[in-house]
Amino acid sequence: MMKLSAKVRYGLLALLELADHYQQSSYLQVDEIVAAQNIPYRYLMQLLISLRRSGIVRSHRGTKGGYCLTKAPENITLLEIVACLEGIPQLDKSGQGTAGSLDNLLIEDIWLEANQSVMELFASYSLKSLSDKRKKIRQSNQMYHI
Repeated sequence: MMKLSAKVRYGLLALLELADHYQQSSYLQVDEIVAAQNIPYRYLMQLLISLRRSGIVRSHRGTKGGYCLTKAPENITLLEIVACLEGIPQLDKSGQGTAGSLDNLLIEDIWLEANQSVMELFASYSLKSLSDKRKKIRQSNQMYHI
């Protein structure tokens, strides 16, 4: 079963913060992301380095520096983020050519089909669509007191 790694979870949380500030064309400092999402500082720094190397975010030094997205949130897919942080899962073909290879091929075909479906699902979600879903959830959870 596919599990959501801490690396991808924290990376998405950081990117959601950056997506919220994209329209303001402002850089978010690491401390602001840490405070908003409770991500360990050193871990976040490692994630941001990976995201910067892959071209998803850029950094700026100085007192008004920090990190921002390199392109609009609607142009960054979940697949791109997962590929950057974890890589694309590959099928291990070591079982080919052994006894029962027809059964192994059947299992591999099913796994490939499932993997393809997951990749298509990841490609269908953008950072903006995740951010929009988060905003809807936050709005529906607001309580009004009189």
